[in-house]
Amino acid sequence: MDKVLTVSGRVASGVAGLDEVLGGGFVPQTAILVKGQPGTGKTVLGLQFAASGALEHAEPCILASFEAFPDHLHRDALALGWDLRALENRGMARVLFLRRDDLTSGFAERESMAVSRITDAAMEIGAKRVFVDSATRFWHLPLADEQRQHTFQDFVLKVKGLGVTLMMAADEEPGAGAVLPAEMHSDIVIALRRESPPGSAAGPAAAVHTLEVLKARAQPAAPGRHPYIIGPRGAELWPVPPLAGADGAQPIADAAPVATGVRGLDALLGGGYPAGGAVLIAGLSGAGKSALARAFCAASRGAGRGVLLAASQLSAGSPADVTVDPGACRHPLEYFHAVRAAWDAADARDLVLDGLPLFRMRPESADAWEALVLAPLARLVAAAGGVLLVTAQCGAPDPVHHLGASPLTPRFDTVLCPGYGPGAPASRRLTIVKSACPPPADATVALHLSPHPRVEPGG
Repeated sequence: MDKVLTVSGRVASGVAGLDEVLGGGFVPQTAILVKGQPGTGKTVLGLQFAASGALEHAEPCILASFEAFPDHLHRDALALGWDLRALENRGMARVLFLRRDDLTSGFAERESMAVSRITDAAMEIGAKRVFVDSATRFWHLPLADEQRQHTFQDFVLKVKGLGVTLMMAADEEPGAGAVLPAEMHSDIVIALRRESPPGSAAGPAAAVHTLEVLKARAQPAAPGRHPYIIGPRGAELWPVPPLAGADGAQPIADAAPVATGVRGLDALLGGGYPAGGAVLIAGLSGAGKSALARAFCAASRGAGRGVLLAASQLSAGSPADVTVDPGACRHPLEYFHAVRAAWDAADARDLVLDGLPLFRMRPESADAWEALVLAPLARLVAAAGGVLLVTAQCGAPDPVHHLGASPLTPRFDTVLCPGYGPGAPASRRLTIVKSACPPPADATVALHLSPHPRVEPGG
């Protein structure tokens, strides 16, 4: 997701998805601690926070590192598309290399060298953002614990006093779950973790970490562990939807059914698909799943309801409104946010997901997609009084029996299975596996796709 949702008066994080988790960005002049094991992206997050401020918001930044020489920071930032040298030449950035000894002063009345250098740089360029890598150096000082705490607290207060928003990285030992000393003096604490990914639609997912806001003083933050990746443009995060995994759509009581667009089918379903409900159309390849989905789209548009058709692949004959390939998504939430953004932009009520490979996934992947994609989208669509319609290929020898026993079936209000009749492939039939109203005595009817989809007795 590329959209960064920042509220006026907040400091944008620069990370797609993170501002949504933070309720609109960071409160200005706060101290943010980003902790995690080596390799989880702490430095990338800090570089992104600092560089995006200078590039996108004209907010000069300071990058102070105990871990890397300036040349190394320049190189690492440039690999992600951020030219720190160019920013320095324009007076929009300063890169400082600090030593551990710079954190203390031999005279009680004098500032430490670290504070003095950051202060001088901030005054010179009018800095609004500071990233320090890393705060762990404070706990390696040859001082008593109480003195280390005081030194760190003094550093944080004096840097924040420059009118900047301060972000600091901190190392966390593998397997450690204890609170770091630096957390007590930080306004916001963000934990980065390595996680076992739930899997993409095509198989095991790429390496994905999670971000959790453990502490957020004076601002809200969305709970949960939100997956993110480090890509060619830095960190990208996909917020977990509220109540992910809870029950999805709930049909709206007393609401008029929504026309299916298939002649003869509305009567079999008690008037059409239930408003606020979820519909699954699953069957063999080529049996007519997409044709039934597009018939519903045409009916929805004809009724002025508004619908978004999200297809898994391009179709020259009947193009989709948006194409999102589940197999190319690195995490189920990447698919969710891509579809949600398109649905919001279309200002639609109904949503059609054509070609989800639900029955070709490993069980654990299918569970993740149901909890993180289908249930949240169903709730969003139901809240708009719409219908969520999903098509999926089911290659089981007996698709009708398979659907009847599938754990996915209870999640849908209506389940239809198009298939082939005795004269396949010329003849097709449609079986009503589940519906909101009692199915007819013969739940299988003949299905004709040309010139327009229709059903009639005799399946």
